[in-house]
Amino acid sequence: MSPPPKEKRGCDTALKTPAIPKYAACRHSATVELVLPPSSVHHATKRCLHCGVFLKWLPKPKTLLRRRLTAFKLAQLGMCEGLSAWERVFIRDASQRKKLSPRQRGTLDQLCATYLGAKHHEGVV
Repeated sequence: MSPPPKEKRGCDTALKTPAIPKYAACRHSATVELVLPPSSVHHATKRCLHCGVFLKWLPKPKTLLRRRLTAFKLAQLGMCEGLSAWERVFIRDASQRKKLSPRQRGTLDQLCATYLGAKHHEGVV
């Protein structure tokens, strides 16, 4: 007696390229930033001024401020004397990231408290 034939699975059920909608590329250079209502998940959107096509989501001002403050702290820490090799590698790697995890943020706060003092540690957004 032979086993029953196998059913085709996997790639046959996946979305094919033609089923995915293609977004029109905008050739215009003028853009407009539209601030969304406070109840929205996103802060603002960037759209083409002429055809209105969506280009990208824009970060909240609080997020931009936090990123700048983090970059400033990392730059200040990078110039500190007495850092261990691990701490230097951590600062270098964190400087190349767009955002830090909560654990990385905690480590950054500890390093700031140790090497930069309380003035840089307070006022974390």
